[in-house]
Amino acid sequence: MLGSNGTYYSIPSQAIADAYGINTIFKGYVNYTDSSFLANMTNKGPLPWIARFNDNPIYLASPQGLHHFLNETDYNKFGYQFGSEANLPAYLKNYYSTSTDIAPTVMLTDWSAIYSIDLGKKSQIANLTAYNTLGTPTYSSRPSVVLPPQYVATLTDSAPIIANGTFTRTSDTNQLGVYSNDKLYTLDGITAGYWGSTPDYVSTSTRLAMVAQAGSSLSAQYASDASGTQYLLGNKRKITFSPNQAIAYGLTGKTFTQVNQDILDRFTTQTAGNIVRSVGDAAVYHPIAGKLYHIYSPEDLSGLGFVSGDTMVINNPIANLFTNSSSKEFAAGRLIRIDGTPQVYVIDDNLTMHFIPSEDNFYSFNYSFNNVTVAPAGSLTGYTSAGDLNHYVSEYSGTKWIIDNRQRYKLDSSTANAFGYTNGQFPVVSSRVIYPTALGPNMTQLIRANNSPVVYYISGGQRHWVSSESLFYTKGFSWAQVRVLSPDIVATIPLGADLQ
Repeated sequence: MLGSNGTYYSIPSQAIADAYGINTIFKGYVNYTDSSFLANMTNKGPLPWIARFNDNPIYLASPQGLHHFLNETDYNKFGYQFGSEANLPAYLKNYYSTSTDIAPTVMLTDWSAIYSIDLGKKSQIANLTAYNTLGTPTYSSRPSVVLPPQYVATLTDSAPIIANGTFTRTSDTNQLGVYSNDKLYTLDGITAGYWGSTPDYVSTSTRLAMVAQAGSSLSAQYASDASGTQYLLGNKRKITFSPNQAIAYGLTGKTFTQVNQDILDRFTTQTAGNIVRSVGDAAVYHPIAGKLYHIYSPEDLSGLGFVSGDTMVINNPIANLFTNSSSKEFAAGRLIRIDGTPQVYVIDDNLTMHFIPSEDNFYSFNYSFNNVTVAPAGSLTGYTSAGDLNHYVSEYSGTKWIIDNRQRYKLDSSTANAFGYTNGQFPVVSSRVIYPTALGPNMTQLIRANNSPVVYYISGGQRHWVSSESLFYTKGFSWAQVRVLSPDIVATIPLGADLQ
């Protein structure tokens, strides 16, 4: 290409030819001649990307037109020094129809990347987050210019510009990472799976190696922030939980790694659910000490005090935290028989159950065989026996009862002492186990069997025969005080000396 003042430039590449419009703007103006035409001209070497037109301002040439360098600062940002530009005849500038100002924020013509240019080096702006939030002023608010990839490729690579909290992947080695606190941490595949992180920025390992390296790998499903708040990370969520939920989820004793806030900000905050359901599974589970118990039915769901709004839908890897228990969970008071076995159990709180040893006991509690649920084998494997259910029980509140003939009789402390009823002697049950019975009068120290007129006075854990009616009245007793019980209950009380 002919320059000013008897000079010429060779065209070193197709990219330069395209930049100056050799095959477009000047198509039809190309002259073919022999080397003698150039013999008396000065060869200035390869035509550079930058040129002035007979000492006019300097431009960068591209297929989009000429880009004017407004000042020496921008000129230097692109790595140029005065004198390195081509000097072309002034009339050639008239062939170019567009002229825009150069800017150090560069977009490629195919919009595949954005760069910041400084000192002749290019730093790729990782993504729109970095473009919109980084820089002072932000890159998105600065003037920009669109340039061809062929030109940008001539600039030396520098460290990319990445926003904290950006997940990365190397295109050549598939190494996952996260940029946090102005450093790049590597991520193992398991952690990336836990976090549900998809890369925000994919580039070569060479380019990503240019940013500051943390020199360590992050591996944390159990995370905490600087204030000590703990989170369970998974599926792009950071899940908060109460102390009770930590026990239920089996999180006590786990090591929680402090994670920079810029990473945590990438996760959506969610409150842990008291019950969970896996994606695509209608079954609802109750986490207990790190195990999942299948809540057997909607009746049990409500009986356990839950509503559907308590449910948290989980997917891997959160689901992988738990061990699936083969046991079902039933509400307290439910009557269960395992398929193929005759034994009937009543369910109580805290994964406990009581075997009902006889039909007499069964009916005494006003139970009905119509209410017995036949459950699959293994449904009660997670339950602990809390004692056989008999006629004597204590509530968790400490209230003591005698259960007989579908009624419950309360024992005050003096009556309980008279019966020899001590704490820990009989099963402790919840109210839902005993409240199918009707509330009878308070128990007294006077009893008789329903098949006998013999009255006994209870004292010191024994029954003492009241041998005559005169003695009965002498002791100040009244017939309203006598409680009529089943013979088997009376028989269980040791017989002592006759009342004197």
